[in-house]
Amino acid sequence: DLYLYRYKAPSGKEILMYKEFYWYNSRVHPECGAYAVECEKYLYGLKTSLIVYGVGNHGGGPTRRDIENLLEMQTWPVYPVMKFGTLQQFFEKAETENW
Repeated sequence: DLYLYRYKAPSGKEILMYKEFYWYNSRVHPECGAYAVECEKYLYGLKTSLIVYGVGNHGGGPTRRDIENLLEMQTWPVYPVMKFGTLQQFFEKAETENW
């Protein structure tokens, strides 16, 4: 499976695409650290991964538990760096790494 790839339209224009590893209604939990490490091999060494989390369809968002979990996980001394971000930040980072 391709998780990060360039789609080329018949017009010749390209866009960087991302296929979510898990369902987009994910939650933030300690296993996300292992997920981040796993993502690196599927994203061909990209040191930034993306977890799309939250509840609901068509405009849902993070739960209080998601936010509290991520804030707590940021304090763990031996754990991948987890931070809030945007899709735009992820794609900009991927572009800087020659995607």
